[in-house]
Amino acid sequence: MYEACGGVPPCRGGEKWDAVQVSSRATDMFKDALNNRRDDYMDRWTWMMARMYAPAVGTLVIGLLLMLPLGMIRESPLLAGIYAVARWAPALAIAASVILGLIATLRLWRWDQERSRLVCECGGLLGRERPGRFGAYRKCLACSRNVNEKYYT
Repeated sequence: MYEACGGVPPCRGGEKWDAVQVSSRATDMFKDALNNRRDDYMDRWTWMMARMYAPAVGTLVIGLLLMLPLGMIRESPLLAGIYAVARWAPALAIAASVILGLIATLRLWRWDQERSRLVCECGGLLGRERPGRFGAYRKCLACSRNVNEKYYT
């Protein structure tokens, strides 16, 4: 249809419009997650992203659940002294959730820019360091493989 313009629809005045396509591993991951292109199953990159954000989501849920008993604690004459301290617990949990989410976002961004040093052979990010029988190791967040410390230090 737009063969004269290289298959791209023309802009004002018949000029050729140069489409700029921004694509990277992270944007493709988000597009796949939003468009659900994988026939109702998650690939390993989407699982990696879910594993990265799971602590932030869990902390947020805990922070929201901590808000429920605050009304009862405030009205109880026996627990009036505890309320002064307990009212800060949901705020601290939500602040921790935001910090964990920012850390996960920063790690994914550095991985997308190929500036992360903790990468498995499959290309996935490595999780926290754990003690093991043969020395410290990290678990790959994409393929769940255990990577010994001599391969990432």
